[in-house]
Amino acid sequence: RVLGEEVDVVLTPTVPMTAVRRPDGSDLLGFTDATLFVQMMRFVWPGNLVGLPGLAVPTGTDSAGLPVSMQVMCAHWHEADCLAVGAELERAFAKERRTPPLFVDLLADQDEPEKA
Repeated sequence: RVLGEEVDVVLTPTVPMTAVRRPDGSDLLGFTDATLFVQMMRFVWPGNLVGLPGLAVPTGTDSAGLPVSMQVMCAHWHEADCLAVGAELERAFAKERRTPPLFVDLLADQDEPEKA
């Protein structure tokens, strides 16, 4: 049926595969693979196309230690539903989350901005 009338939220994997390892040298030159990009965005683009609110929630890692996540989408103007389901997913998968080997917390130990 119609999202928002019979269904409050839709849950899908964020992408239909686990994260792809970067090829050697991609940190210097970048990495683009259009075919892979289309495959990876299979579950994301429909919501983006019609402007549905959505978010991705980390849910753990695969056997190689690469991240996996779930996507939450909801009806227009129901962002609170997405946030509530996302918060529950975060709580449910809290034990599965691990900090990756290379991690920079951009919000940690930041000084207050200087006042003009």
